[in-house]
Amino acid sequence: MKRLASLKTSNIKVSSFIEEYLFPQKLYLEISNKADLKIKSKKVYKGQLLYIDNNNSYYSPVSGHIIGINNNYLEIENDFKEEDNYKGIDDFTTKTLKLSFKDKIHNANFDFNKIDKYQNIIVSGIEDQPYIVNNTLLLEKYTSEILEMLDLIYNEYHKDIIIVVKDNETTLINKISSLIGSYPYIKVEIVPNLYPIGNKNILSKYLNIKDFYYFSSEDLYYLYEDIVKDRRRSTTFVTISGNALDKNALVNIKIGTPLHEVINTLFNIKEEKYKIIKNGLLNGEYVNEQLIIDQSIRAIYIMKDTNIIEKKCILCGKCNNVCPFKCNPYLSLISKGKYRSKKCINCGLCTYICPSNIKLGGYVK
Repeated sequence: MKRLASLKTSNIKVSSFIEEYLFPQKLYLEISNKADLKIKSKKVYKGQLLYIDNNNSYYSPVSGHIIGINNNYLEIENDFKEEDNYKGIDDFTTKTLKLSFKDKIHNANFDFNKIDKYQNIIVSGIEDQPYIVNNTLLLEKYTSEILEMLDLIYNEYHKDIIIVVKDNETTLINKISSLIGSYPYIKVEIVPNLYPIGNKNILSKYLNIKDFYYFSSEDLYYLYEDIVKDRRRSTTFVTISGNALDKNALVNIKIGTPLHEVINTLFNIKEEKYKIIKNGLLNGEYVNEQLIIDQSIRAIYIMKDTNIIEKKCILCGKCNNVCPFKCNPYLSLISKGKYRSKKCINCGLCTYICPSNIKLGGYVK
């Protein structure tokens, strides 16, 4: 674990307060031409099953009206009534509500069939990317609910459960410690605030546990909403941060909302020139404000667009030294990408550490 890094940026500090953006004018849900539509009219209700696509079920995040399907998006106009009296509208919904806990947990978007193969369950209250707070804040805010969900899973599968948190999260540690006495089969492991310890492969090495089923605390929150509360998922949590913003926050956003609506309503961009990156400050993808928020998006970074000049390699060896899996980024560079490592987890540390500003990650993976 010596190659784990401490990443600090004084300009990025995410608030512990969760903000919300729950009333967009329109929503856009991605849909393929192979989707199995379940709607019978243009009027839809919050939580109503809309379609099944690639074995995943998609529910309406709002009540409103279907406008149509354009450019692979199902467009819904929000009526702002938040009507959820969809129960009994279709046979699928009726059957879902009558399922037992065991049936519900197997119908959730997790492959619970594999859980019997493992002795341990690891629950991550940390992130595998810097400056994302989803797992930490959700575990802190919904500790009781997540512990209740774990209790239900334990009663069904009887696995040892380990919750992992970072040593700098004192408020979270104290809250879990005050409640965990009622759950003797749940243990808490405290790990150092280093990157990329949140990666599940590195985390398992650090904990010396090879046999485990992995949950994030965010996974468990949505399972609780689905299985315990019978609430179909309509929102997603996104950490929006960066040194071009006036503030940084975790935001609960309706699925299908355009990013520009969230930014224009909740944030002020301080810089004339900026870049937007999704899901990873060190290894994410550049996007624009027209991005539609879906369940795959966990973080948005809005950063100053600085003019970074890439220079020639100075043979310092820092990229090789910092790599958690010894993927030899330098060898990938001099071979111009002909040598690539299957062990690379795309953590971005080699690019981060490079004094010549070479984007080494693109060569390695």
